[in-house]
Amino acid sequence: MYLVGKDIHPSKESKFLTFAFDRMKDVVVMNQGFTEEHVDQENYFRSAIGISMSGEQPVRIILAFNPTQTAYIRSQPIHSSQLILEEKENQCLVELELVINYELISLLFSFRDQVRVLEPQNLVQTMRETSERLYSMYHLSSLMGYAS
Repeated sequence: MYLVGKDIHPSKESKFLTFAFDRMKDVVVMNQGFTEEHVDQENYFRSAIGISMSGEQPVRIILAFNPTQTAYIRSQPIHSSQLILEEKENQCLVELELVINYELISLLFSFRDQVRVLEPQNLVQTMRETSERLYSMYHLSSLMGYAS
């Protein structure tokens, strides 16, 4: 279970935050009022993988899967917004409409070298930068003689 609340810090952009009940240690009662806001509970997380919401709007994401993943992607859709755009001998193009968040990026990395992000460019850049950091981490450890 999760608690969804709104951050009211004056120097931050106001956004909703999600907290897992099992990770809460204590509750502090504050003598401060709040403004109730209507949240569409049925649809709040609809455009996301997981529970991390960045406050951003969903974007069109295009993925190219290796042909070995096509049957899996068809039988186990990534998200309800998934559309198969094209199936070729060398790849399967999939479109999603999602918020880019931590859980989505983690899911994409779980496909390892079986998927490539084609759009949007900011997600392509995130995948590239993270891959480069991973490569450096493992490349440096082998150069330094760390045991594997």
